[in-house]
Amino acid sequence: MLVLARVSLFRSPARTPNVDGDDVPDGLVVERARADEAGRRLDARLRQAEKVESLGRMAAAIAHHFNNKLTAVMGSLELALDDLAAGRDVRSRSPTRRRPRARRPLSAS
Repeated sequence: MLVLARVSLFRSPARTPNVDGDDVPDGLVVERARADEAGRRLDARLRQAEKVESLGRMAAAIAHHFNNKLTAVMGSLELALDDLAAGRDVRSRSPTRRRPRARRPLSAS
């Protein structure tokens, strides 16, 4: 809650009633409002930093998963190149040339 207080050029013991009805020196009310605002700004920066950290972790996980898939593809390509160099048919290792697996019907359960 932002509390506005009157500002004086002279230091005086002027008091302004706060929310509770107590008298509080003007300077303390203004200082409290500034401290509250600074706290809100720090909380917002912390939330933003947590979001950035979370996004970084997610990007790293995606990159790791992609790298695993890419490694399998690169391995298959190296085997195919070895077969080509030896004069063998590259399609002999192709998964589409293998015997199809038996398919099970979907159960109704």
